[in-house]
Amino acid sequence: MLALKIALRYLFSKKTHNAVNIITAVASACVTVATAAIVIILSVFNGFTKLAESKLSKFDAPLRIERSDRRLFPADSVISLLPSEGIKTVIPIIETKAFAQTTTSPMLIELIGAPKDFLSENNVDAITIDGVPFVGDTLYTSWGMASVGVALGLEVRPGDGRSVKVMIPRRNGRINPSSMISTFRTDSLYIAGVYQAEDPSVDNDILLVDIEMVRALAGYEDGYVSSLNLYPSDGRTVTKLKESLQMPGFRVMDIHDQNSESFNMIAMEKWMSFALLAFILLIASFNVISTLTILIIEKKNNMFLLSTMGASGSMIRNVFLWEGVLVSFVGGLAGCILGLLLSLGQQHFGWIKLSSDIDVSMLSITTYPVSVEFSDLIAVIGLIVILSLLTTFVSLGTAKNDKEE
Repeated sequence: MLALKIALRYLFSKKTHNAVNIITAVASACVTVATAAIVIILSVFNGFTKLAESKLSKFDAPLRIERSDRRLFPADSVISLLPSEGIKTVIPIIETKAFAQTTTSPMLIELIGAPKDFLSENNVDAITIDGVPFVGDTLYTSWGMASVGVALGLEVRPGDGRSVKVMIPRRNGRINPSSMISTFRTDSLYIAGVYQAEDPSVDNDILLVDIEMVRALAGYEDGYVSSLNLYPSDGRTVTKLKESLQMPGFRVMDIHDQNSESFNMIAMEKWMSFALLAFILLIASFNVISTLTILIIEKKNNMFLLSTMGASGSMIRNVFLWEGVLVSFVGGLAGCILGLLLSLGQQHFGWIKLSSDIDVSMLSITTYPVSVEFSDLIAVIGLIVILSLLTTFVSLGTAKNDKEE
């Protein structure tokens, strides 16, 4: 590794012309700044992903099983295939579209039928803003929970004494064309509680009721469900459990799969930003070309001396190849460390706040979310190595062509 030792000596030794030192420092600093920017931006997007995981639908289970064609299926036949260990709770769910009405015009809603365990497993009590979290029957009276959007749309709230009429189109049976009401199955319930999850996907149009009420209204067969929500037992990771639950004709979805549009959008923005910043890093890395060109000119006598001592042309070429890689890699490594320190500082101390023009009380967070991931650092280091080799080969090729001319 004689070539590497000579390159290290060239990198840290004092140059004959001070301009060479300045150009080398500038080239390395450009790579440092660009690399630090990549690490910070990737960490910010990771932070928004973590934020999305915590703020997205409060009704999403860690794992969800449904048919690939979204049709109903018998719950018992699937539950019998589940492993006996690793699963704490299995909750059957039925989802369907329906109309709801009080004294207002009918409102199209998403009707979700679930047993009482659904409320405790999803900690609905924490997002209940009015009334109590409850679904089911008491003294021949049906109760449900409304999202804040449904409560406002129907102008109903817990304890106001008004019932909500729920209507679902009949799936079969005779229909009287002269009577529109005959085309619907209807039932009524009272609102026990209103929830707000700060997530439009569940705050706008969901009415949560007992699963048997939905099954009766929609005319579904006993035991058939839209999906099964699975809650792993303590100590069992969702990833391992998901891998063990693959079944033909069914989809086993984790939180990311259930909210694929939101997470895919964040991931796309993250890697588009990575590509743009990688291009900036490429431009910054091309400063290495001028550094090596000047260094080759300055070390011309040294190269002649090495040649007379028996050094081959490839060995001399490798000296400057290592020199270019070192200039880029030292700057890139410094950028990774700088970006890592700034990201960890923001993650733990929250130095950078969100806009002061926004009412803080209306925000769920007050600082930019940041999360450092080891895989991102590996990707950045790999990018630095590739770009350093690319720019070094270009600069050596340019120097060789100039010499031949």
